[in-house]
Amino acid sequence: MKTVPNEGLIHFRDIVNRSYLLATNHQALLDIMSTNTYDFEKPWRARDFLARIIGFGLILSEGSAHKKQRRALTPSFNVKNIRALYSLMWEKTGLLMDELEKQIKQNPMDGTNAQSGEGKIEMSVWARYPYAQLS
Repeated sequence: MKTVPNEGLIHFRDIVNRSYLLATNHQALLDIMSTNTYDFEKPWRARDFLARIIGFGLILSEGSAHKKQRRALTPSFNVKNIRALYSLMWEKTGLLMDELEKQIKQNPMDGTNAQSGEGKIEMSVWARYPYAQLS
């Protein structure tokens, strides 16, 4: 990037003449992702691939469909609504901590004292538990 002269954006084409745009600095990325977001479309192949997994929702929609979905969701994230969720988040965090402590006591790892609350948890194994156990 530092050897190719540019003003934050590099436009190039691949061997089959598809056009690509590469952001090379913070200001260019801000312009693409926030300021002029509707001037830049996501690559259709990436959209189609992700749509199989997450559907064509707010993340993958473009243009007026995206604006409509964003306006519908924005009120859900105002300060009043987020504050209303504090007690729920606090409760679920407490359940998570209780479960982690239980796991430490049931499966202490070498070099830890499970009775004093010290311990280690292998999160890749623990994270496979169904979420339903915490609710």
